[in-house]
Amino acid sequence: RAPNVMEALEDGQELAETQSVERLVHSRRQDGGIQYLVLWEGRRKEEASWVNEADVTATAREAYLNPKPPFRVVADCVSDFIAGLQRSLKSGVNLNCTFTIEFRTDVYRFLFEDKGHCAHNKEGRLYSLDDFCKEYFCGEWYRCYDSLG
Repeated sequence: RAPNVMEALEDGQELAETQSVERLVHSRRQDGGIQYLVLWEGRRKEEASWVNEADVTATAREAYLNPKPPFRVVADCVSDFIAGLQRSLKSGVNLNCTFTIEFRTDVYRFLFEDKGHCAHNKEGRLYSLDDFCKEYFCGEWYRCYDSLG
C-alpha cells in the first residue's frame, strides 16, 4: 500500500481536497505527456482516474516503476494464477488456444518485468520455467494431471 498523497485534476478543475493514493495501476501517453491511472484509497476500482504525471508524487511514480508489493498480495495473486492455469488445462485448452488470467499490474511487473520473450506473430509474451520466481512458485505448481495421473 502506498501512503502517497497527491493533488488530482479532474476535467481541468483542481479538487478541493487531497486524496490518498492506494497505487498507480497503469500509464499512458496523452497530449504529449504521461498520465497515470490512480486507484484511490478507499474507493472502488471503477472510480480510478487518469492523472497527469506532474500531479503525481515522485514516491508514487517510484512505487509504480519499481513495485515491491507485500508478500501476502503476491502470494494471493500467484495462487489465483495457478488455479486459473490449472482450470484452463483441465478444461482442455490446447497449445493452439489462447487464454487470459487477470493479474494485478504491480504484482505482474514485480514478478515478470524483463522476463520472457515476445511471441512470434502473436500478442503477449512467452515464459519459461526459469522466469517464475521460486519464492512464490513453489514445488511442481506447473504440473496438471488428468484422471489417470
